[in-house]
Amino acid sequence: MVDAGSSQRDTSAKQLRLRLEHGEASASDAVQLMATAALGAATRTARLEACRLLGDLAGRALGAEWEAAERAAFALLEAARTADTAADRRGVLAAMGHGFRNIWLLPFVHRRLSDRDPTIVEVALQAAGGLGFPALEEAVAGFLGEASPPALRRAAIAALGRMGAMSAVDRLVPFVLGDPGDAAAALTALTEIRSTAGRDAALAALDHALEPEVQIAAVRYLAELGALEVLPILRRLARHEDAEVRLSSNTATRALEDERSRDPAERFLVALGEPDRAVRAVLARRLRTLPIAVVIEQAEVLLGDDAAGVVQILGELREPEVTHYLLDVAGRVALTTAVRARAVGAIEADQDWERAALAELAHRADTDEALRAAAVQAMGAFASSTELIDRIGDLAVSPSGPIRGAVLWALQLAGRAGSDATRIAELVAPMLDDDNPMVRRRAAYVAGNLGLVELAPALVRRCAAPEPAELRLAAYVALGELAMP
Repeated sequence: MVDAGSSQRDTSAKQLRLRLEHGEASASDAVQLMATAALGAATRTARLEACRLLGDLAGRALGAEWEAAERAAFALLEAARTADTAADRRGVLAAMGHGFRNIWLLPFVHRRLSDRDPTIVEVALQAAGGLGFPALEEAVAGFLGEASPPALRRAAIAALGRMGAMSAVDRLVPFVLGDPGDAAAALTALTEIRSTAGRDAALAALDHALEPEVQIAAVRYLAELGALEVLPILRRLARHEDAEVRLSSNTATRALEDERSRDPAERFLVALGEPDRAVRAVLARRLRTLPIAVVIEQAEVLLGDDAAGVVQILGELREPEVTHYLLDVAGRVALTTAVRARAVGAIEADQDWERAALAELAHRADTDEALRAAAVQAMGAFASSTELIDRIGDLAVSPSGPIRGAVLWALQLAGRAGSDATRIAELVAPMLDDDNPMVRRRAAYVAGNLGLVELAPALVRRCAAPEPAELRLAAYVALGELAMP
């Protein structure tokens, strides 16, 4: 609890953030205070500062555990529901982008990518990058085409880089030799992704007279890959008359030296030592430029020391060999169920054999329900709604509440085929009356996120006073989603 003497100073998001950073406040108490401030603070600035702190807590930063992160996400959804100006909506949406891998925020951000207001779409793209879900990569990549306004295209490029989107690298590389603004953005994105796919294009670009921002971005990208071909250019830039260029050259030179030291143990340990999950994910990408067999060998060495951390790091690499290894880890009964479930959830199932393996695991009656639920949810990010219903739709009536809830999450994450709307509604409708409160609440959010207008009467009933507060909030948010174009 927060003592009375400190409650006044704690209501300032800035001061509360400082106290959290120094371990002088609890994330749980901070969520309670900021949820109130996000709705009732006297000024817009104070309300949006509260939302930004809620976003960080939703991303499990500042020592927040999942329960606090979940409540922070609900508070942001409530703030979004009550936002009555475009500036407020943009502010809350930007705050959601701090909620790294908080699945409660994913559907709302996804819907805003199709908003009629391009300024909302631009912020939604930024938020999608911050959430870092592979399930959003294809939707974000849809803005890379020539038909997209330059501001939205560059926001999408930046978001894909922030997400570490390996799935988009082939679509990013052509920008390197194109418009200078797009080229600089694409090179920066490829640097964040740590993909070698743009190496030849970047070297070719450096053979031409380039705008300074493109030259700096190309040099930084090649240096991060350890490409020695960039050394002569770094030496030239180190004598540049522009201080910003010189500083960029110095930074790139240090990055080149670091990359040439290809010690997998050092890279693994640096990532494992980082408590912030979002920062850990970025550090994990440094392993992408190493041979995958070497990385997995190192993972096996460290698995006994920090299995949960190793699993998260491997999940950032997104290679078929990693899927095989994670499935093996999931089968190791000596590990905790939580770690084994995380291993399943970390799988990037972008190939059919991977989704088939997950579907088989999800139906395995002799396996812990936590692993089965993780398999269902992991499928959703990479399957179409048709494939999902065909492969695991029968689990919507599973005796296990967590598995039924996972089916709902998977439906939200799946690429939706318009012809599946009726089938989806038939799966979701009974779960609005589910015995499990978590399933009922999740079903309400899904009905709104997926635009299931035929379920509006059932949602209205869930707004009634006898219903639990969290379910009423979910129903209100869902009805608001149904009312939005």
